[in-house]
Amino acid sequence: MPRKTARPAPPTGAIGPRGYLFTITLRDVRPPVWRRIRVGDVTLDALHAAIQAAMGWDERHRYFFRIGDAWYGRPGRLDDQPFAAELHDSATATLGAILAAGVPRFAYVYDMGDRWEHEVVYEGPTDVAVPTAACLAGARACPPEDCGGVGGFEYLLDVLGDPDHSEHLDLVESLGSYDPDAFDPAWATARMSRLLKAS
Repeated sequence: MPRKTARPAPPTGAIGPRGYLFTITLRDVRPPVWRRIRVGDVTLDALHAAIQAAMGWDERHRYFFRIGDAWYGRPGRLDDQPFAAELHDSATATLGAILAAGVPRFAYVYDMGDRWEHEVVYEGPTDVAVPTAACLAGARACPPEDCGGVGGFEYLLDVLGDPDHSEHLDLVESLGSYDPDAFDPAWATARMSRLLKAS
């Protein structure tokens, strides 16, 4: 059976400024986990790396973007998904092209098992000519990898918050220094710089 090929990405375009501000919020998680980041006119692959770094994820799993009516990801890595035949290559699609098409809000999904859904909102251009990637603000640590999605994370928080729970000590030991309330923009910025250089 012939291998399905990815549809080409829409033509790239420019929107003027070379830097953009986004707010990324993890959906269905309370209290909210969110980040405000600054990136240049990068590809969606690089935006994926920036979100991973800022949120605190470890890039262990696959991802995709849902932007308007289009799907973006890495061809060959999402062949088991229902949208595989319609997939645009996230390694060639740029933020400038996406924003020039008038799409200020879109979805980023990480981990096909736990399925962490993020809302990505464009806040506007940066006020500097050549911005460096940075995390400007945010709140709370992202859930640990492979904790079972939103339901698993809610259970984890309940156990962590109850020292009398039968699983409390085991969970604290397995998670180490994990603090769901902790977040440091400087730490996130350092991770963004490192991961974007490697992407």
